[in-house]
Amino acid sequence: MSDLRSQSATSLERQAELVAWSLVMLRLTFVADVGWLAPTDDSVSGLGSIAEKAAEASDTPDLPALLDWIHREGLSYFDQCLPKLRVKALRAGLHRESDQ
Repeated sequence: MSDLRSQSATSLERQAELVAWSLVMLRLTFVADVGWLAPTDDSVSGLGSIAEKAAEASDTPDLPALLDWIHREGLSYFDQCLPKLRVKALRAGLHRESDQ
């Protein structure tokens, strides 16, 4: 993030914060895509709206507000849609398949 080269009216610190915000949102968008691709009767499909919920947490790209939302609401929402026991079962299934 410290390798920003374009000149802008925005300070370098703000540009770095916007880059970090974009990367966090990109990760949330990936999680949302997994939710959208899950069958509708699967609890994982609830993750399809996680990126929108995170974006609504602040009006402007604000990294501290986004991280606060993730810790305050996002993690429990994620755990509700994809419980840790299910993650462990999926992981075990993937390892079994890769061993064959």
